[in-house]
Amino acid sequence: MAQVLVRDLPDETVARLKERAAEAGRSLEAELRDILNQAAHRATSGESGRRWPRWTRSARDPVLGGRANPRPPT
Repeated sequence: MAQVLVRDLPDETVARLKERAAEAGRSLEAELRDILNQAAHRATSGESGRRWPRWTRSARDPVLGGRANPRPPT
C-alpha cells in the first residue's frame, strides 16, 4: 500500500483531527485513512462529471467546519 506525508498542517487542524479520532474511538491514522477514503470516493457535483471548484470543496468539507464559502478567495 502507498504512504502519504502531509506537511505543514496547522496545529489546530491536527488537534481537531485527534479529537475526531478520539470521538470515533480510533487512532489518528485510522481517522485520516477514513477521511481520505471518503473524500476520494465522494460523488462529483453533477452528471457532467465535473468536480466542485477546489475552494468550494474545501469550504464545504466537514473537517474544515462545514462552512459554505459563497465566493472564491481573492
